Amino acid sequence: MKNNFFLTLLLLLPFTLYSQTNIGDFFKLLKSQKEAAKQDINNLTEEFLKPHGQMVGVSINSGWLNTAKKHPLFGFDISITTAATIANSSKKTFDINKCNLETYELVNKSNHITPTSVGGMEDRPILHPKGVPSNINDLDFEMPDGANFRIVPLPMVNLGMGLPLGFEVRGKFIPQIKKKNYGQLSFWGIGLKNEITDWIPIVKFVPFVHMSVFAGYTNLNGNLKTTIPGMSDDQEINLSSKAFTSKFLVSANFPVIAIYAGVNMDNYSTRFNLNGNFNFYGTNWKNPIKLKYNKSYLNANVGMRLKLGFLSIYGDYSMGDYDVITAGVGITFL
Repeated sequence: MKNNFFLTLLLLLPFTLYSQTNIGDFFKLLKSQKEAAKQDINNLTEEFLKPHGQMVGVSINSGWLNTAKKHPLFGFDISITTAATIANSSKKTFDINKCNLETYELVNKSNHITPTSVGGMEDRPILHPKGVPSNINDLDFEMPDGANFRIVPLPMVNLGMGLPLGFEVRGKFIPQIKKKNYGQLSFWGIGLKNEITDWIPIVKFVPFVHMSVFAGYTNLNGNLKTTIPGMSDDQEINLSSKAFTSKFLVSANFPVIAIYAGVNMDNYSTRFNLNGNFNFYGTNWKNPIKLKYNKSYLNANVGMRLKLGFLSIYGDYSMGDYDVITAGVGITFL
């Protein structure tokens, strides 16, 4: 049980935990409309999970840098970093009317706003199957509640090493986790930073100011055995995300403290699949859920690092469609 909880946490707790329980609720729509309800289930699930699908992509693109200053040749650092992505209040709900449902309709047309996976609501909309008399309410479906938790945390190991010509290679990862009866998780990223201070007139004569450009790629892939009713041995949830970031970073580095700010162009592609052979209410359905969330976006971040000998402590705040708070502690040599 402890291993299951740990793996679920690293697969980004609210996303996997609520996707298991609440996606299972959506399959109740098959009870009345059978095969015809499949597209409606995917449309509702896509909107319900959208905040966490997007937050996964934002999270894995975070936590790369805490200074623009390059390492000297073969100098290196290693740190433990956590990036916490936060959904704003606008991500807590979605409008059912925008899902273009074909087999169900709202019982109360004015009650069409429902929680997403990060939201929470007591008086949630109720759907009724089209073509079924309204007085037959045992087929009504109440929209599921969300986690009412708006943060996706992602811990990682972050490291870097100085190369010739002002370059620095950087990487981040989570040690691979694989549990036979629960699932597996892999997470890694690779990037390259180059300090361009000496190429900028005036700035190169200011000893404490540094400027760098950076590009990095990150990959996350995880599988978790499902607990959705109708399961067999081959059923699992798959979560995968690929992300790319390019950054321009400026820092003011003093003996103990460094202050930095950056502008970033990021993109990600996150996929969420429910794989396996399922049977819900007499309806067979192979690989029923396939969701994809893509986005390119611009954001900015500011942060501060304290360096006490070999020890570094840092934190920053990134502003964008989703805000990110990053904090870490590490050691630096050379």
